[in-house]
Amino acid sequence: MKTEILKPIGFCNGVERSISIALDAKENFKNKKIVILGELIHNKETNDLLKENQIDILNIIPNKNDILCAISNYDIKDTIFIFSAHGHDEKIDECFKQNKIHYIDATCPIIAKINSSLSNKHFENYNIYYYGKKNHIECISSLTYIKNYRKLFIIDKNDDLSKFSFENHDSIVINQSTLSLLPLKEIIFKLPFKDKFLFVDNFCPSLKLRFEQIYKNIDNYDVFLIIGDKNSSNANELYNFVKKLNKKSYLISTIEELKMLEFDKNIKKVAVLSATSTSKEKVNNFIEILNKNW
Repeated sequence: MKTEILKPIGFCNGVERSISIALDAKENFKNKKIVILGELIHNKETNDLLKENQIDILNIIPNKNDILCAISNYDIKDTIFIFSAHGHDEKIDECFKQNKIHYIDATCPIIAKINSSLSNKHFENYNIYYYGKKNHIECISSLTYIKNYRKLFIIDKNDDLSKFSFENHDSIVINQSTLSLLPLKEIIFKLPFKDKFLFVDNFCPSLKLRFEQIYKNIDNYDVFLIIGDKNSSNANELYNFVKKLNKKSYLISTIEELKMLEFDKNIKKVAVLSATSTSKEKVNNFIEILNKNW
């Protein structure tokens, strides 16, 4: 059995940046407590690394009220707070400034750009359709930046899209950065009033490259292994995309899970790829074990 890596692998730039921000803060502010508001990224190994460095992680939704309540247990003068890579409620920045709370923004630059763009637009005459995962931090935070719209519809990725009722009115369709707009486009393009819809595609470029690699190589491999955390949105999207193309796939988070896999003797080629929140070191470690055991 031959295993091959589909590049790119490892952390995307936004993830690498957020981890560096957190670890640099610990190094640069030795006498202060470092607290991350929400999971920095959805990756257990990274969260364990941060905790080993005595960095606290508050598992909270990034809205103004929840955060102010959660941080009340800390001495504000001796604490540095860090916003996660997924974004946060628009009102929090100003609130922290007014209360002289020291914070560092580790929001992924791509998500920050998306939110800034949403904040600066006026949608008075438009319906807004936001396509995301309702309970995902990015979705929750980005929605706080959308204002002055005619109507706002939140379409969950797990909804039955074929049953969703679109209005015949000028509309803008926006997506969470870890979700492709293709499923929505397939439905909207069949509508008699499809020309009413404008698409603002926020799909993460690094993730898009990984989807393109799968699509381009779907017939070249018997099995696809996606290395990523079970809580990672983009890891699950990669995994489900392969399954949708009728290929055998596995979403693997740990070495133990990998060792439990049993491959059919007829399997000759296995493709390995990673979520954008999975380190290159972890992928290489998995490859080494695969080559030793199969």
